[in-house]
Amino acid sequence: YLRLSFYGAVAVGYVVLHSTLLFVQIVSLNVGINSKNNALLTLLVSNNLVELKSSVFKRFESENLFQMSCSDAVERFHLFLFVCLICLQDYESWDSLIDFLPVGCIVYFGECFVDWIKHS
Repeated sequence: YLRLSFYGAVAVGYVVLHSTLLFVQIVSLNVGINSKNNALLTLLVSNNLVELKSSVFKRFESENLFQMSCSDAVERFHLFLFVCLICLQDYESWDSLIDFLPVGCIVYFGECFVDWIKHS
């Protein structure tokens, strides 16, 4: 029972750490989207360019390319959920949705565009 309780404690610790990191990521994206100053949003978008620069000149094996494609799909799914959650949180009227939509689309489609270039 001691071994099982140790593995359970490690699993709970991992889940708490993982959910805390996801929470920090969604809070920083929320601040970047909702701030009047576009500096943080620019920083979030520039991270995509760093990711693009680091992987565009490398040769990849087919297994590595598949792994990279799967991780990018998971990243896009997380980003889509984060943008939807931020939209739901900030939804007050149709006007606020219309104000939010361009910024949310820039963030999401910017990520999709960078992934598209990275995989081509």
